Amino acid sequence: MAVKITELINIEFIQELQNELSEISGMAILTTDPKGIPITKGSNFTDFCAKYTRKSLLGKKKCHACDVNGAREALKKGKPCIYFCHAGLIDFSAPIMLGNEMIACFVGGQIFNGNFNPSEISKKAKLFGIPENEYLVAAKKIPTATKEEILKKSKIIFNFAKLISQIASLSFNLKNNIEKNESYNMFLTSIISDINSKTVSALQRKMTQEKKLLQEKDMESIKKTIKKIVDDDNSLLVNFTDIIQLVNFSGSMEQLTESEYNVFTLVKRIEADCAKDNFDDISLKITVSPDVPDFLLGCDNFIEDLAHRLIVSIAEHIKKGTVSVEVLCKNKSYAKNICIRISGGSRELLEELNAKLKKFLTTFSTNGIDLSENDKVCFTLLNILIKKLSGHVSIEEKNSKTLFNIEIPQVEVKLEEL
Repeated sequence: MAVKITELINIEFIQELQNELSEISGMAILTTDPKGIPITKGSNFTDFCAKYTRKSLLGKKKCHACDVNGAREALKKGKPCIYFCHAGLIDFSAPIMLGNEMIACFVGGQIFNGNFNPSEISKKAKLFGIPENEYLVAAKKIPTATKEEILKKSKIIFNFAKLISQIASLSFNLKNNIEKNESYNMFLTSIISDINSKTVSALQRKMTQEKKLLQEKDMESIKKTIKKIVDDDNSLLVNFTDIIQLVNFSGSMEQLTESEYNVFTLVKRIEADCAKDNFDDISLKITVSPDVPDFLLGCDNFIEDLAHRLIVSIAEHIKKGTVSVEVLCKNKSYAKNICIRISGGSRELLEELNAKLKKFLTTFSTNGIDLSENDKVCFTLLNILIKKLSGHVSIEEKNSKTLFNIEIPQVEVKLEEL
């Protein structure tokens, strides 16, 4: 992929966020590229590191190696990585991801875990060619904390690294779709502008409260401050959910290209998709009504993905049995509405999915709904179906079964038109 974070996110925004995080946590922070090369200016670096260690040729080389190794460990573990640097300080790293690729990393710390050893500092000074007395004076100014305290602070930074990852992913999808659909991107830009404004406000409130929390002394004040932080976290969660939905939304735009397709070929593709899911105790039965035209013009890739994901959702809930799919046709004055009716198991087994889908169709938001990764994308596709393709979604209760219906307008293609 070889994408640079600076191609996706304004570097001034990253620098400002980094400065705020450093102020809140009381730790030095730097943002590097995947090779450990700094892309921002260090925030709150100690003199011990910035003025002495990193100014030494050998010290700088060792610091760079620590930054790279820390980023790799964070990427491998998928969580904050806490480690001792070559100079004996506690550091951390938190990766910023684009898909499975690390495009940047927050690194920092520069804190002693308890009292330092003066003789070790003197040895380092000689090794790096640094005046011993000055190095010792700088070492005495380094803040101290336990590894557990640093872990708590680094988790805050790790959460912001995940936020930056989501923003980078959204930016990447938008960038790739600009030439595909300009009007779509104008639509997204207006939504993102609103989300960005709300997110920045919530972040600012959250940072202020977290800074205040570190200064609180009595338990009652701490409880009140934590409640405010939780409220802001809930606000951020709504915005993050919107961002994730938009990422899924933009990723699905390439499926909306219309083309002529054969309905029976589409059915075979859906069957092949389901065969790869390895549901050992689930059988699939698809029937096509005789009134469905052989050839249609529309978004067959989109229909395939949506039908497949809804089948998987039902299979995940019923665990075993048969998932039945009926492909029907409803004649409209302006088009042929292709209706895909999916059911499986008893009404009781699908009660949870039924409730989640009904809630989603009321608000068109996944906030507050506990969904699997498949269901998140499935519900987003349903959103596109309704808002962008003039489609329709309904739920029926019939003969002790729950029927999930999706309709989408398509144009019939006559044989002589092919």
